[in-house]
Amino acid sequence: MVRTKTATVSTEQRLAIHFGAFLKSLRSRYSIRQADVLAHLPHWTQANYSRVENDEQAPPFDQLAAIYAALSQAGAELTPQDRQQFLTLARVRIAVKKSHLDRKSDHEWEVLRVTLSQFDHRPAALETLTTYQERLLAHPGLMETRHLLGRADWLASVLTTLQTGARKIVVLQGPSGIGKSSELHRIADHFLSAESHPHVVLCVLPNVEQQPEPENTLDSLLGSLLAELGLTNETIQRATRTLRITSALNRLEKTARPALILVDNAEHLMEGRDRFAPCWEDFLERFLRSKHHAVLVLATKEWPGWRRGEGIFVEERMVPAFTVEEGAALLQRIGLAEVPVECLQQASEAVGGIPQCLDWVASLAKEPLWLDAWDELDDLNYQEEGASGETVTRRLLRLLQDRALLSGKMTNKLSRMLERIIIYRLSAEAVQVLNTLSLAPIPLGKPALEKLCPRPSLLKELRTVSLLTAHSQRVQVLPMVAVAVRKRLSPEQQRSIEEQLIEAYQRWLDTGEMSDREMGMIITELTVIYLRQHRLLDAADLLIYYGWLSFNLSHGPRLAHIAEQVIQTFDWRQFPDQQCGGLLLQYILTPFLGRPNEDEKQAVDFQQLLDMVLDRKVTLQPATTMHVIRFLILYEAINFRFEKAQALLESCLSLFEPYQITHPDVQASLLAQYAWILARWSEYLEEQEAIEKVQPMREKAIVLYKQCCTILSTAHEASPLKDRLLRKRLSAYLNYLGYQLTRNGQAAESLPLLEQSIKLGEQGYCNFGALAAAYGDMSQALMELGRLEEALAFDEKALAEAKRCADSGDALSKNELWIYYVNRGRLYLRIGKIEEAEQLLQEAKPHIQSDRNVYRMFAESAIKEIKQRRNQIANKPAT
Repeated sequence: MVRTKTATVSTEQRLAIHFGAFLKSLRSRYSIRQADVLAHLPHWTQANYSRVENDEQAPPFDQLAAIYAALSQAGAELTPQDRQQFLTLARVRIAVKKSHLDRKSDHEWEVLRVTLSQFDHRPAALETLTTYQERLLAHPGLMETRHLLGRADWLASVLTTLQTGARKIVVLQGPSGIGKSSELHRIADHFLSAESHPHVVLCVLPNVEQQPEPENTLDSLLGSLLAELGLTNETIQRATRTLRITSALNRLEKTARPALILVDNAEHLMEGRDRFAPCWEDFLERFLRSKHHAVLVLATKEWPGWRRGEGIFVEERMVPAFTVEEGAALLQRIGLAEVPVECLQQASEAVGGIPQCLDWVASLAKEPLWLDAWDELDDLNYQEEGASGETVTRRLLRLLQDRALLSGKMTNKLSRMLERIIIYRLSAEAVQVLNTLSLAPIPLGKPALEKLCPRPSLLKELRTVSLLTAHSQRVQVLPMVAVAVRKRLSPEQQRSIEEQLIEAYQRWLDTGEMSDREMGMIITELTVIYLRQHRLLDAADLLIYYGWLSFNLSHGPRLAHIAEQVIQTFDWRQFPDQQCGGLLLQYILTPFLGRPNEDEKQAVDFQQLLDMVLDRKVTLQPATTMHVIRFLILYEAINFRFEKAQALLESCLSLFEPYQITHPDVQASLLAQYAWILARWSEYLEEQEAIEKVQPMREKAIVLYKQCCTILSTAHEASPLKDRLLRKRLSAYLNYLGYQLTRNGQAAESLPLLEQSIKLGEQGYCNFGALAAAYGDMSQALMELGRLEEALAFDEKALAEAKRCADSGDALSKNELWIYYVNRGRLYLRIGKIEEAEQLLQEAKPHIQSDRNVYRMFAESAIKEIKQRRNQIANKPAT
């Protein structure tokens, strides 16, 4: 930026006899009119300002920062010496006031001094104000910190380090938007508020994206430091940099009062990749070797690490991101209080817990017109004060489903930063790793990283420039940075990286060195990649085997939306594999969009799939084939064609012969399918009152379920992922077995089986919605045993879990909700709540789906019992 106003100032010109004369001299030096200053003092009149300059009126203390800022905005290039004179003369003028005394404490003058230091003039190359400085000019004053939240333990630890004096340099490193400036102000506020505090010096350097010279930024720091230490002599100010450093360090050594030097935007220390600028390196080395009582705190996005002498006096600290709870609390404070906490926590996780990014997310959720493209906009409602919590929640969920929508001005800002980092700070190999990791939206462990990153030192490069999150034992590019990086990649680059990610994810899954939650996230992201690459059958296979891990994390709706969008972009019925995959995905995921499947149409489509398998036109995985057969059997059972269902299963046994011995899950699945047909058949016979046939058939089903549980209890898989699949199947079959035992009058025998099923389900080994069923069946078993209080407790759990699944938008769970009202009605009848029981049963009965006929039978039986009780009471003779 070209300087428009310059001045050569002698020592005599700098001196003024009173505060008003000093203001006049500043205006004269830079040819500034009073009107230019008043343009930035909206609550002042020219008469009032003239009285201050003419020494007729003392300036109000609370207006000093505004006056200083107005002078800076009007064009005065204020130096640290100007600031010192401004403060000295202002304090003298206020002290001699004869009326309306405006006495202020030393602490308040100290805060003002630190505030004004942020307006110091920078050399010509640094004149452009940063966004942060512009905000200070608009609202003069030391940043308010009482509203800040989060990172309490971390801040306490940093303050302890500074108070002990064991370190001379403390580095606070973190990415753009993490809140480094806020933390510097919290540190300044803490020490300024202490009864006996160090001399606090705050120096805000310009943003590094303006590409200032390192020498100029060091000169800026030295100028502020010398002025604060009272070294205002022009000879020192104009001396060589080496002499100015020597003078500052000598004064620090001789001063009894400790100094705390806070430097914001300290990225200027670096020059090129992993290297300090020589001038800054010299200053830091001399600062570390001097025997002073000062601490230099550097807040920076970039830090290569101090590997020279005196490293014991250097402490390097990462500014932590907000936890999901802290991020949710911040979003509530900035306008999203009506959004469910779970959604806010998801948003916090999506942007890596970075406060500035959270602020951007809140803006997008509240103000959709900030979005960059018309197809991203869901409405034109700009009267955001009236937007309902439901509307804002819907927008936020859409942002989370397609995180590319989180771009905009935040991504543009990060893109400029990335351009500089890529050119000046990173090696070509590190850039390639950055590109690769930017397409991995989840934190990665070592097994995956070994496939994606040639050596750990490349990750160190990325961490040096604050592009990685601070996960323990995991590595992830900051989510908003990842959005900016992805925009730079061509479709060909993305496709190549996705192939690498598939291998990395699969290798990580094979090792099992992760949590169940991480497994679910990997299944989700693998599915997304398969969908983007139009590998529909691969996506369907993955979800049929392991989709439960993803769905239990509530990722079903997101996958359903992506699949629906992808399928609309190409002719997926052209080839058999694609046709199979497309049909399977539609029926797996459509319920998560709130739309139930049409049984008759699904039966037709699945019969077509099965015919293709039998005709060897397509090869499916065993579980995928069983998924198709299971529905066709269900469809026949719904229509009471049990013989046909059994014949269908037997006709397909040849498809599973190669797997029955080596795959225990296949063997157990076939037995469980036979057991299911018999169990459902027995319920139909019970409904038809063919009682003599019911128990033998139910007992046969029980024997088969016991065999399933035995097979899975003793089976083990080398792959941790497959072993989890066995436990999930075991949880389901234990539940089925417990239910059938209760129905057979063996409730006491069913309890330990149901307890084991629930334990596995609570650990995550269950299908979406299955835990509610296990709780419900446990409640009914306890009811049969007369343990009614325990039954009520499990009934509460069952209904709460069922509602949670239904509230996610899953159509199947919404339909299932009614069977839990039937269960509750039966339980209420048992404990004597007749009116409540009848209301629940009557309300639920019409909504019972055809595949749940047994619950209609339960409801009818309970209603009949209620009528009988009332008749007995009505016919009971009066006493």
